[in-house]
Amino acid sequence: MNDNDEKYLAEYERAQEVALHTDGIVHEITSIAWAADTLLLGFILEVECKPSNEKLVILAAVVGLAITLYVPFSISPIKVIQTIAYDICREIENTDGSPIAHKLHSEVKKSIPRGNPVKPQSG
Repeated sequence: MNDNDEKYLAEYERAQEVALHTDGIVHEITSIAWAADTLLLGFILEVECKPSNEKLVILAAVVGLAITLYVPFSISPIKVIQTIAYDICREIENTDGSPIAHKLHSEVKKSIPRGNPVKPQSG
């Protein structure tokens, strides 16, 4: 293996690591938001139904809604980074002289175009 092949493989590996790291970040953000929402829901369900508690319950509900709405806004830029990382993988796969024999990311992109539902294979 020559130096050029090693550079391709190192860059390919780093791009895959970045893409997988973004999945970890998404899972962390989502799990923290779900945990916070669960705690707030538990508080809302356990509080006594008194007029004096009404404002506190509404505040807890609004905070829970804000946390839930925060998740897609925080994940959006992270998914852009992941898309860029996978695009780099596909670019390396399709480069002449690339040491990547099996072009996983390119094959996935061809088989499952973005925005199209997956159709079951017959046979």
